Amino acid sequence: MNRIDLNSNSPASSNILYFPYIRVPQSAWFSRVLLYWDEVGSIVPSEYQRQRERLGSYMQELVEAGLVKEVVPAKYHSAVPKFRSAFLDLIDHSSIIEERRGVALQEYETISIHIEKMIGDGLTEDLVDRGLASPAQYPWWNVETLTANLFMGYLASVLGKLDELRMYPMTDITSALSVFSRTPQRILSTRSLVDQLRMGVLADILPSPDYTVPVRELLDFKHQHSSLLRSFRRHIEAFLIDLTAITEIEQRNERVQIFKTQTKERINEIVAKMNERRWPRIILGGVCGVVAAAIPGISAIVTDNPLVAAAALPGLVSAIYLAFSGLPDKQRQILHDPLAYAFYARRRFSVPS
Repeated sequence: MNRIDLNSNSPASSNILYFPYIRVPQSAWFSRVLLYWDEVGSIVPSEYQRQRERLGSYMQELVEAGLVKEVVPAKYHSAVPKFRSAFLDLIDHSSIIEERRGVALQEYETISIHIEKMIGDGLTEDLVDRGLASPAQYPWWNVETLTANLFMGYLASVLGKLDELRMYPMTDITSALSVFSRTPQRILSTRSLVDQLRMGVLADILPSPDYTVPVRELLDFKHQHSSLLRSFRRHIEAFLIDLTAITEIEQRNERVQIFKTQTKERINEIVAKMNERRWPRIILGGVCGVVAAAIPGISAIVTDNPLVAAAALPGLVSAIYLAFSGLPDKQRQILHDPLAYAFYARRRFSVPS
């Protein structure tokens, strides 16, 4: 099996980091992600590199083929000096989390997080002191659900901003993405999430098989048609960024319809290539880019006032910004970059049971 080279200097917008789980989903949604993005990473504790079977056969095959890059959090313990304090400041100013502090964890759902993901010293103890975490079977910790979702979105975003990785966080889990909104809840409805993050949404736009594509076939198709897929994805990204500047709903909808008509030829070209593979069913999946999460802070940068800029951002995005305190170039980049992406799977996010 040929292997894709993940060490090339791809532009940041070509690379994504899957979260919140270690194992990537074996789904049509993730096959679409693998097809259209140059580099896909997942946050994997170092012990999984020594015990490969714990990744599961599907992810092992993806890693061996170079389709998924393992991002080992232990390598970056000292890369973001304000990592711990910025996250603690975030949860200490959350009214929802404040209500849950000091209350027995048994009264709330928890999510298990591997200790290696808690970059830096003392963060687990900080959460225990606040009544938001408790030790489970080592190396796992049970963390209150909203706190856990905030942390995984924060971790993926901060890691992705490092020059060595340059990845945008991506997920198909509504509760994991909802923490990028101004008022994160356990699970926001798709409509509410779209409204809060002001997503540019395009349904029926990305051609892909309606099933999990075998790794060998994915790899071969990407080798043959990577430039075609990459060009189309970037075309969509550019449109989504432009779309955020249109505030009038009818005008936005009209612009979307025009865009779909203009891209029909490109879509047909990709569909034809996929049909050559005799893949049973090709669908036009949806795509949405959370390109506006940082927009409120852009105007503040004109004044070159970091405090004003940070205050204008949604809570989680502000914490990501403050984690890089002392690195003004990095903070300026955060204000201008999309901070999260997500693909619709059959026009809706999956919701964990």
